[in-house]
Amino acid sequence: MKCKKCGAELKAGNVYCSSCGAEIQIVPDYNALDDDISNGWQGSEMLKSQQALRKEAPVKKANNQKKTPEPVSKKNKTTDGKKKALIAVSCILVVLALVLGISVFVSNNKKQNSFAYQYERAEEYKKNELPDKALECIDKALDLKRDDEDALLLKAEILGDLEKQKEQIQTLLHITELYPKQEKAYQMLVDIYVQNQDYSAMQKLAQGVTDKKILTLFDGYIPETPVFKKEPGEYDTRIQLELTSDANSQILYTVDGSDPIAKGKNYTGEIELDEGKTLVKAVATNEFGIFSEVIEGEFIIELLVPDKPQASLPCGTYTEEKKISITVQDGCTAYYTWDGSTPNASSTRYSGPFSMKEGNNVLSVIVINKNNQMSDVARYNYIYYPPQNDEEEE
Repeated sequence: MKCKKCGAELKAGNVYCSSCGAEIQIVPDYNALDDDISNGWQGSEMLKSQQALRKEAPVKKANNQKKTPEPVSKKNKTTDGKKKALIAVSCILVVLALVLGISVFVSNNKKQNSFAYQYERAEEYKKNELPDKALECIDKALDLKRDDEDALLLKAEILGDLEKQKEQIQTLLHITELYPKQEKAYQMLVDIYVQNQDYSAMQKLAQGVTDKKILTLFDGYIPETPVFKKEPGEYDTRIQLELTSDANSQILYTVDGSDPIAKGKNYTGEIELDEGKTLVKAVATNEFGIFSEVIEGEFIIELLVPDKPQASLPCGTYTEEKKISITVQDGCTAYYTWDGSTPNASSTRYSGPFSMKEGNNVLSVIVINKNNQMSDVARYNYIYYPPQNDEEEE
C-alpha cells in the first residue's frame, strides 16, 4: 500500500507513514482511472468475444420473433454477387450439357435407324471380312427399306460369303421376281447352278426370260428354241417343213400334237406334211439334258384341185383336119387318151397342139398338178371324116 499523503510505500503492519508520519488509511491499491481503463478494455474485449460467439453459434429466436437483418458490408455484397453469378453460369452450363447430350443421343439414334447408315456399315463389315456383322446390318437396312434392289444384292453376296447357299438362292430368285432385268442376280444364279450341275433349275430359271441381254447368260447351257422355216398357217400345196436350232442341240418333233420331250422323233431333215390339219411340236435338247421351250404350230393343207382342162375345139363333126390344143394351168401337166378311157400320169402327155383322130372318137383329158392332184376329166367327141376323092370313088 502507499501513503495517501506522500505516496511513499507503507510497510506492512505500520499505522503511521515512516516518511511523513501521517496516519495510514487503508485504501485499494488502484485508482479510479485505472478502474475505468481496466473496465473499458475488458468491456471491449468482452464485446468482441460475445460477437464472435454469436457468429459461431447464433441464438435461435422464437418463431414469432422477426430476425433483425445484420448489416452487410460492400465486400460481402460483392462476394455474394460473384457466388450468385457463378451458380447461374454453372446452371447454364449444366443445361447446355444436358441439351447437347440429348441432341447427340437423338442424332445417333436417328443415324443408327437410317437405311444409309446400316447399308454403309454392312458394306464396311463385308469389306473387312466380317460377314456375320454385315448380315446383321443389311437385315436392319432391309427392315427400313424393304425390297431395295441394291440391299438385296448385297445380302445375296454376304450370304455367299457365309456359305448359306440355300438362303442366297432364295434371295436371288426374289430379286429376279422383283427386278426381271437385274442381270447380276441372274449371273450369280447361273454360276451357282453350273457349280452344282443343277441344269433343271437353270432351265426353270430361263423360262419366261424375254430380255435378250439376260438370255445370253444361258448360252451354251440352254438350247435355242427350234424355229419353223415356214410359218404355221394354211397352204394349198404340200410343204416340206424345215426346223432349225443351235448347232450343239438335237431337235425332237411330233406331228400328232403329242409331247416332243416324251415322244419326239429325232429331226434329221425336212418333214413332209400331208393334206389336212397337222399340229407340229418341236423341242431342242443338249448334252446337259436341258430342253428348250417347246414350239408348236398348226399347218392346214388344203390341196387345190386343178381346174378341168379345156380343148381349143368344141365337140362336133369335122371334115377338115384340125389341130387341138389344151389349156394347162401353171405347175400342172395334161394327159389325154382317144379311146374314151380316163387318162392318168401314164397316158399320153400333152406337149403341144396335136391333130384330131380320124373317125368317131372321144378325147379324154386330165390335168395333174405338182401335188399329184388330178382335175376332173374333160371329154370331147370328135367325128372326123375327111372328104372322099371322086376319082377314088369311081
